Amino acid sequence: TRCPTPIILSIANALAYTLNSLETFGCGPFSHAFSSNQDNASISQKYQTIITPHGIAFSIWALIFLGEAACVVAVIFSERCRTHPLMVEGVTYWFVA
Repeated sequence: TRCPTPIILSIANALAYTLNSLETFGCGPFSHAFSSNQDNASISQKYQTIITPHGIAFSIWALIFLGEAACVVAVIFSERCRTHPLMVEGVTYWFVA
């Protein structure tokens, strides 16, 4: 398979991360169509199950989003990171997906 050019991959990853972050935090173009002004806490309260974890369990997402942000910033601003084989051939467009 043909590897994408590093700059196109970096831009695509940055756009995908931005859209995902906006949607996740309720500010994206599709957020209001599904949420109807409800947050995770109100939805969890409405549909309680025996397997719903405590709210603190969801704090892992802060680390995940920070890690993704660090990766996006690194590949945008660092030529070394942008052209690293792990990024170009390993991650490719899977981050966008």
